[in-house]
Order: sequence, then structure tokens, then C-alpha cells
Amino acid sequence: MSFTSVYTERAKNSKQVLLAIAIIQILGKDGLWYTCRALLDSGYQSNFITEETMKKFNLPRKSVNLPITGVAESKHNAEYKLNIIIPSRVNSFQLIRQALVLSKITGCLPTNTCNALKSVVPENITLADPHFYQRGKIDILIGADTYWEIMGTNIFKVNPSGLHLQETKWGWIVAGGNVQGAEIALNSCMFICTEHDISLSEKIEMFWKVEECISKENWSNEEKLCVEHFTKNTRRDETGKFIVKLPLKDNAVAPEVKHCSKTNIY
Repeated sequence: MSFTSVYTERAKNSKQVLLAIAIIQILGKDGLWYTCRALLDSGYQSNFITEETMKKFNLPRKSVNLPITGVAESKHNAEYKLNIIIPSRVNSFQLIRQALVLSKITGCLPTNTCNALKSVVPENITLADPHFYQRGKIDILIGADTYWEIMGTNIFKVNPSGLHLQETKWGWIVAGGNVQGAEIALNSCMFICTEHDISLSEKIEMFWKVEECISKENWSNEEKLCVEHFTKNTRRDETGKFIVKLPLKDNAVAPEVKHCSKTNIY
């Protein structure tokens, strides 16, 4: 079973760092190709697709029950998985990958439209996302199992703030930098991914550990008498009812009666 940690932080900042985004095509159930916007990130072990995208393109899926655990042990469940066929828009490269379905992957990226960035990319570059500077929804997340397969060897810095162009099999991506912009609420995706395989026997063990009653070792004399009384005086009759004899203390006197006079009693 795969556990993928996901965490989204909201903060205010006047600058933003561009994340790697590509426009890709996926094959729908009807045999047509549909355009999607994909976030490329090696910080994830799995690939993800939004439930909206799955339903919009009527993608065939299989039911699963995979827990997705985040920072501070926040938990979600992926109920479906599916296979997606992704060809390149710029060459003959094509791959098939499995993706887990989530209701939402992250907020819109980039966090703010930066039209000024259009001029920093050379005209002869074929971009993976020609509108990388425009804010938009993320439909798919491409994780580490695919990330390194699509990355090329060419990379160069395009401005002093650290914005880079990286060659991929889907075109050139624009990422990094410290882009100046208006003060806005940021959706910064930060995540830690781990993977752990749990066998059926381990799952059962976890269940009975949760349900297990903690046994007490040091009993008082009174507690021991109660347990002994229950064992000796509890039975079940022919109708299935339990017959229980209540334990009573020897020589017990009600506190409010002990110090009362006969006059008060009568």
C-alpha cells in the first residue's frame, strides 16, 4: 500500500516561485485526445488526476482504497485509480502511467498571472506550456516515476532572479526564480512522500491493537472481590438472559443513617 504525504500551505507574499507545468494530452474513453494542464514534481511518488478530469473525459477507472497521509497526519483516501496514455505534443514520445484520483490536487498555478514573463523566453523555444505565466487549474500531477523519464539534459538560466528553462520530452518548461508580483494569498505545495507496504496480517494486528482492552495488573483487595463475585454469581438462564447478583459490603451502614437518632428516623 502506498502512502503519499501531501501538504498545502497558505501564506501572503509579494513574490512567487514558478513551478514546472506542461500542457499534455490524454486519451479519453471515446478515443479522442483531450488537453490537460499538468504539474511536474519529483517530490511525489505517485501520479494524480482530479476527479473532475476523470468524469469530464469519462476515463475508465478501478475502485481502490488507498490512504494518503499528509503533514500533521492529515488523512485522505483515493477511491479510484486509472491508466492514462500521454503522448508528446512536440515529438513521438509516448508513455502509459497509472494515476490515483483525488478531488483536488492543488490550487491554481501560478498563484498570480505574470504577463511580464512573456518576454523572457526566446522566440525559438517550444514551450511545454505556452501560457506558463497565466494562472490556471491543475488537472494532473506527474510524480517521480515519470518526472525523470521526461527530463532532458539542457537547462539554462534566463534572468538574474533564477528563472530557468529546462528541456523535457514535452517541450521546454519554465520554473524557479523569485518573480515579483502583487501581494496575494499563495498556495504553496509542500510535500513529503513515503511508501510502506502493509501485509494483511499487519493490518489485522493494527486493528486488534486499537480494539484491545488494557488489562490491569495491580488490583486492590476490593477490586479482586468484585471480580471474584462476578465470576461466581453471574449466569445465563434458559431464555438467554443474564442473571447477576449485586455485590454488597459486609457491615455496611448508610452514612446519613449512621449518626442519626431514633427520633429522627421515626
